Amino acid sequence: MDLTPVTDRRTDGRLTWWVEAGPAEEIMAALHPGRDVLMTDIQIAGPGVNEGWGFGGPPLEDGKRVEFMYGRAQDGTEFVIARFDPTLPALHLETTRRVITVDARRLPVHFGLKFWAQPIPADEEFVTAYGDPSESPPLGWAPQRHDG
Repeated sequence: MDLTPVTDRRTDGRLTWWVEAGPAEEIMAALHPGRDVLMTDIQIAGPGVNEGWGFGGPPLEDGKRVEFMYGRAQDGTEFVIARFDPTLPALHLETTRRVITVDARRLPVHFGLKFWAQPIPADEEFVTAYGDPSESPPLGWAPQRHDG
């Protein structure tokens, strides 16, 4: 599967990560007949870590403005990966201790969306991601999770 880098490479001094995206392979597209299907992967590299994982499906599910997945890299670092409506001025990542606000105004648009990924500090746990503070996850909300 040929994916295109859609974010700059970022680093915390130990790990380096970036997001890649592109049209899904036929097997994923078959799960969503008649709809565009987009793969979104995070690539993570560093000491003891060289991996990629992500999710696929319609670019944004009906009525949603943010799609995301979270999981742990091989070294235990928790990461969040998101794709979202390009009209949103910010992406909000809620953890057990705070809300991290990402200024999205200058992020590039690829495949009609904006993309972001980042690690979550070890003393926090990821809770949810959203674009508009007035939007909250619905009851029964169940994000996709990856355990490396």
